[in-house]
Amino acid sequence: MSTKEIYKQYVESDPGLPLFFQPQWLDLYQMPWQVIMAEELDQRMFLIYFEERKMVFRFIRNPQGTPYHGILPSRNCSPEMIQKLACKLLQQLPDYDELHIDLLPGLVLTEVSPFKIKQRRTNILTLTDKSDLFNHFKPSLQRQIRKAQRHLSIEEHHDHHAFFTLYETSLKQRRVNEFLSETILQKIITFCKEAHCGKLFRVYDREQQVHATLLLVFDKVRAYYLLGGTDKQFNGSGAMSYLMWHAIQYACDLGLKEFDFEGSDQDSIHRFFQNFNPKVVCYTNLQHQPSKVLKQLRKWQQH
Repeated sequence: MSTKEIYKQYVESDPGLPLFFQPQWLDLYQMPWQVIMAEELDQRMFLIYFEERKMVFRFIRNPQGTPYHGILPSRNCSPEMIQKLACKLLQQLPDYDELHIDLLPGLVLTEVSPFKIKQRRTNILTLTDKSDLFNHFKPSLQRQIRKAQRHLSIEEHHDHHAFFTLYETSLKQRRVNEFLSETILQKIITFCKEAHCGKLFRVYDREQQVHATLLLVFDKVRAYYLLGGTDKQFNGSGAMSYLMWHAIQYACDLGLKEFDFEGSDQDSIHRFFQNFNPKVVCYTNLQHQPSKVLKQLRKWQQH
């Protein structure tokens, strides 16, 4: 039995694994995904990766639209064994010119030579009673949501192109140049609709003008705010606050345990998420760039 077949059997045996490690999710991408396995005693760990080629360079990194990737330990793995098996797995990787992967929240690695380790942050809300959740929001957020509820409406939709247009425009307005391609976005939305693991929501006013849109995906345990966009001309309407609250309530109705706002290195977005009173959870970013040619190219691009 191949390592990939062993991995697929493991995933089938544990329905609580994150959506982004499901084989059906990994199959969305044109690049074939690979699996490496390491085990000791009764503890096992997998490393799932994509090898992407551009020009003469080989990259191992999170594919577009997959926020968490890479290492997946079995549930009985101790912190010490996670560190030990992670080192074994990373040593088995094929040659590459650059590696850049974000691991699962809560999966903390310390020193792993020769990799550079950076701790990033995400915001995770433990889902309880909806009234209790709302009462713990910051008062300014509560007022914003109540205001939006008076003049805005929310609906589910399936128009991936309309979603992409607002999502792309929103990022460009914030001068973000890297974003999900429309081709991958369409695949994700189609998969989520067919597999019943995601919803597209948008919020609009009485003139049918769309203020904001949001893509929510979920597995058996948690929901993830994957992507979203807002129309700059409607800043101050409270649309995204209202839409996020709607997504949280939807996750509660599904009986999920957590809502992951996803990490952001932008302080303004992090502050917005903090209004919902989530817990800040760190996740590990692994980086390694052995290619001297690529290093020089990166330096030249920065100038």
